[in-house]
Amino acid sequence: MRTDRQSSWLVVTLAIVLVGCGTSSTRAATATSKAASPSPDDIKARLLAAVARTFSDGVREDTAVAKSLAATGSAVTAMGGPSYLGNATIRTTYEQESPRRSRYTQSDVSGNNVSIALDGASYLSIAGGPFTEGFTIDSGVGPALALLVSVSAVAEAGPGSADGVTIDRLHVEVDRSKARSDLLAEAPKQGPIHSLVAAMSFDTAALDVSIDQSGHIVRLLSTVHATVNAHDVDPTLTGTVTYSRVDTVTLRDFGAAIVVTPPPVG
Repeated sequence: MRTDRQSSWLVVTLAIVLVGCGTSSTRAATATSKAASPSPDDIKARLLAAVARTFSDGVREDTAVAKSLAATGSAVTAMGGPSYLGNATIRTTYEQESPRRSRYTQSDVSGNNVSIALDGASYLSIAGGPFTEGFTIDSGVGPALALLVSVSAVAEAGPGSADGVTIDRLHVEVDRSKARSDLLAEAPKQGPIHSLVAAMSFDTAALDVSIDQSGHIVRLLSTVHATVNAHDVDPTLTGTVTYSRVDTVTLRDFGAAIVVTPPPVG
């Protein structure tokens, strides 16, 4: 199972990347009022401030992931056959006591996988089995937030509401090469599947972020969609390969007194 870093790492990485993209001063990042026509740098700074604020203390998160991989023609066989294709739904929960203390549970057809991070130590349980020290899995919000590492454009999407609360909405366009590298990380390292995934054209790689009036991120919607004409990769192949993934993330209980404890190991 692919490992990844927890949300505290993402906050640091986002700080480096977004500042490198030309964010404005800390005052702009923490300002509560917005100019009539904020610059892209101001919007990036506001997004960075929201990420840092959201994961600075206790927080809970629920995620639903819907993935689909489809193929037609002889590309079906090239992609490993019908058993490799199809739809998958994954649900996750994430509880954070602090940026260095968290518990993440991933539920799918194989059962529950649980990852715990405690002050530099990490524990992993696969499909309800015993905990092993030294391993973690993706935090639920991690894959969606990780897309922000390669921001190509950020824009305001106007005000809205969520559960009766007024929110500000931001739309983030992600560098397509980042989306492709994430997908390649889940594919075989060589062979026809790798070649087809590497050649995919991403028509959508975006993240919609909702921020409440306290500066917390309350919702993330990550959307990725890509296709490839198999014949363009291998003249002997016919058909197409299509990949899509939608992550719907809801965050709540900001500042809650959450306690994460070490599990029994072995």
